[in-house]
Amino acid sequence: MHKVNTPEEFRRIADELFEETDLVLAQKFLPTEFDWRVGVLAGEPLFVCQYYPAPTSAGNSANVRTSRSGAPGSRSGRCP
Repeated sequence: MHKVNTPEEFRRIADELFEETDLVLAQKFLPTEFDWRVGVLAGEPLFVCQYYPAPTSAGNSANVRTSRSGAPGSRSGRCP
């Protein structure tokens, strides 16, 4: 994951990434209390997961909301 601040910085980082991969996902940075995870299988997006960091106490998992591509709505779950 890379955060860039200028178009020139983006081009430099993208060029480096394209040396290792054929696909780069980019989005505008918006500070939030959660993070997004995208699952990809065989080059196709499989799911999107809204990840909330787990509480600091031991044994607790993070809560997530997921939406499978092509499926309406979302479901709640837990990260393993």
